[in-house]
Amino acid sequence: MKFKFIFFITLLFSLSNCGCKKDVSVNEDEKVEVGVDELLSQTAATKFLNHFDYDCVCYIPTLEHSSVIDVDATFDFDEKIQGFASLKCEYTFPGKSGSGSPETFSVKKVWGTYRSDLSFYPLGISLQVKSATGNKDKLRITLLVQNKAFTLSTDDLMTYSYTDESILNGDGWQRLVIPYSYFQPEKEQFGDLELNRVTGYLITIENGTSEPHTASVHFDAFEQLTSFKPELKKTARFSSIFIQLHAPVNLTTDWESTFYSYQEVGIDTMIIQHATRNREGQGIFHYKGSKLPWMKEEYSWINDMFTAAEKTGMKLIVGLNGGGYPVDKGYAPAYDELLERNKEIIDELYEKFSDSEAMAGWYITEEFHDGVSKGWWKYEDRMLLAHYNQRVAAYAKSKPKKFIVTIAPALWRGRPADMTYGFYKTFFEKTPDIDVLYLQDCGGRCCVDDGDFDVDLPNYYKQIKKACDETGVRFGVDIESFERCSCEGIGYHAKSWAELKDQLDMAGLFTENITQFSWTTFRPGVGAFDEYKKYLQEQGLID
Repeated sequence: MKFKFIFFITLLFSLSNCGCKKDVSVNEDEKVEVGVDELLSQTAATKFLNHFDYDCVCYIPTLEHSSVIDVDATFDFDEKIQGFASLKCEYTFPGKSGSGSPETFSVKKVWGTYRSDLSFYPLGISLQVKSATGNKDKLRITLLVQNKAFTLSTDDLMTYSYTDESILNGDGWQRLVIPYSYFQPEKEQFGDLELNRVTGYLITIENGTSEPHTASVHFDAFEQLTSFKPELKKTARFSSIFIQLHAPVNLTTDWESTFYSYQEVGIDTMIIQHATRNREGQGIFHYKGSKLPWMKEEYSWINDMFTAAEKTGMKLIVGLNGGGYPVDKGYAPAYDELLERNKEIIDELYEKFSDSEAMAGWYITEEFHDGVSKGWWKYEDRMLLAHYNQRVAAYAKSKPKKFIVTIAPALWRGRPADMTYGFYKTFFEKTPDIDVLYLQDCGGRCCVDDGDFDVDLPNYYKQIKKACDETGVRFGVDIESFERCSCEGIGYHAKSWAELKDQLDMAGLFTENITQFSWTTFRPGVGAFDEYKKYLQEQGLID
């Protein structure tokens, strides 16, 4: 069975890869062999730039070719070297290009959210290729590079290329390994390759004979190669857990039993996602006894949780109003409205629960992220966001009892890692009353591939922790114990312990302040909880 790609076909002649390019050919055998051998001997952690498994926005490249070249690109589920499929390109070159330039076609991918950052312990990239003996076409890999400011514009991307003239002339799967040093600028003014500004790639096939012919080529396992070898010096553990309260599932929850079960594995704090849900004016309150006029429906969950927490010694961090940020991130009145709602909630929650020994802190429920889409790219919008969070935190701390204030933004990786550091550094410089960051690892989204946690996550953790350390904020990680991938057609389900342990190990390299989302997929008899408990017992950490 073959699943047809939905391609945006650009009818153009590929003229940019001729004239001024400085490709290094595999004919320079000595240089290639020495460089590749050294690279492979140093390779440790790797990640897929594309595994060509899903018809999904994270992975689908666009197809670029002239109108006279016939190209058919499909997923091939039968011929692959890993995963579920490979990318099969069947093409016909008519020969004797009228423009005088070589005939080419390309598959192109420009990254957005959940991007790769090639600057992390960099070695090179590799691509699995299958062709056939007698194919004399050339294969060119081009890295597309943004400017230093990273403006998101794709109009003037810099290009750095490497051409292989022989790998297509062979049978079976072959691995093309390319050290970054082999990529050469296609224009001299581009200068040195800045790996942290690479924003995508082109895979190009060029007619190597200028003669008319038809061929078929498969691509699979396009990987980023790094020398990163994580050193796990101690056993990472969860210290807290999120819960998102909902009816009917929590109507019969035995909180006392639940808290005891978590305490047995060292989880001593529960973070309540929100005290109210009012993103669309629902007016749903998770505690009883509110006097606010916008309350439409109420439950006694938080009241009951405090009663149970006082009996068991569990600590509770209480989320505030579940509102939502405006679509226009620069619309200041929306932040003011959110602030007023949260002030009302803080007043009631403080009055009801501040005297409880279980009360441990506040959680600002509205989540932000660093994604490409709606990601507070304008500095002034980011300052509105920071000012809002600071005002909520400061109001919470204006009360006689000063509880910690926490936030949990999502790691969408819309920027290179060094720019993500700048995002958080400038944010936290304006929020002195925020105490703890629980960074959502987004490990439950398939665009953060299982098995790739040891590349993307430590790279960004390092940079964001640096921003926290420099501004006096405690760095923590919020691990997703679920998996849900609507783009890939994978429904919501609990993760296995093997998957969860990878995420936990990476977080443990940077902090002991590790929480996870959420109760729904991690509790006795559900998800990886029982295996996690057994693991701690085997490590001698619990009885």
